[in-house]
Amino acid sequence: MNKTKIQYALIAHQQLSEAQERASLWSSQLNQRLENLDQSEAEEYSKRTGLLINHLARNCPSPHG
Repeated sequence: MNKTKIQYALIAHQQLSEAQERASLWSSQLNQRLENLDQSEAEEYSKRTGLLINHLARNCPSPHG
């Protein structure tokens, strides 16, 4: 067995676990902030989110080829 490969795999697993924890925290924070938006703020958020998604869709290569 190659101990170096195992160590790299363990480090990668730890980093992935930490990233998942951070993503969960950020998701929770986002949801809390979205709940506190009034109607006009929610509409502006939806508009900007849609523009961002459209921009990314036009400027990123398709994952399907």
